[in-house]
Amino acid sequence: MQAQANSLFGGDLSPGQNDISATFSSTIGTPGCLQSSGWYYGFDGNPPAGTIDFVSVLLHELGHGLGFLTPVDDGIGAKFSGLDDAFMRHLEDHTTGNAYPQMTNSDA
Repeated sequence: MQAQANSLFGGDLSPGQNDISATFSSTIGTPGCLQSSGWYYGFDGNPPAGTIDFVSVLLHELGHGLGFLTPVDDGIGAKFSGLDDAFMRHLEDHTTGNAYPQMTNSDA
């Protein structure tokens, strides 16, 4: 969310600090950590069965770092601090046609 905050501010709010960081477990595939799985490091988006595509996970996590995140309480549908984020503004319920920002907590 730092990248989004910097964009809204129009500058670097935290000079000298990384805007995005990601940590991935090197223990995947070992006993107690998805032991029947492992990382697939190919670039073709075609991981063998039972493996986790590292590139897909990396892109997913970088998307969060860029501000693609919709923090909502799954239990009651409440938005974080009652605010819409940039991604949420473009979500809709295809069964009702309602845009997410206009939905009540119970609708969401």
